[in-house]
Amino acid sequence: MDAHLRKIQEIRLFRGVDRSAIADLLQSCATFSCYQPGEEIFAVGSHGQEMFILPTGRVRVLLSQDANSQKEIPIRGPDIFGEMAFLDQGPRSGTAIAEESLELYRLDRIPTQEYFTRHPALGLEIMRNLTIVLARKLRRTNAVLLQELRHLPDKKGDDADGDTSEATTMVNPESVALQASLSAFARTRNSGRFAQSIVP
Repeated sequence: MDAHLRKIQEIRLFRGVDRSAIADLLQSCATFSCYQPGEEIFAVGSHGQEMFILPTGRVRVLLSQDANSQKEIPIRGPDIFGEMAFLDQGPRSGTAIAEESLELYRLDRIPTQEYFTRHPALGLEIMRNLTIVLARKLRRTNAVLLQELRHLPDKKGDDADGDTSEATTMVNPESVALQASLSAFARTRNSGRFAQSIVP
């Protein structure tokens, strides 16, 4: 695990967290799994409550845009993925596939909540970091969506560089859902005060 810990400590989720604390969290709450190239880690629509920690290697996540097209998101370690289901236990939005032989840590929601109840300072630090991770991903998603919307003709046939305020309104409500998911996770096992500290 020592070699993995050096990589895992580079992940934004664990910034400011001591290596020994990360090791204890993983030993208490995570399951170690190995995957072969091309093996499915989880499928779109499946329900889960785990977040995956990728020390090294590559994963691709396939998002189905419609019946005939897919968008591929590459993930390269050290990184995390599957964090939204970890927060809200909702269906997976994509299919994750190992690009090479991988060793992953699957961080389970329920034991992690219980662990954070016993170690609230650590829980607060990690959940704040997770808020930042998700906010950055949301910003990137918004940027991509707005870029695509700018190239779509509007109902009046205006130029593609026209007003995008309506597009912004369409995209930004996701940030409300993100805050709700984080708050729900915090409230499940902790006090309201702790929840308010995690979600500004």
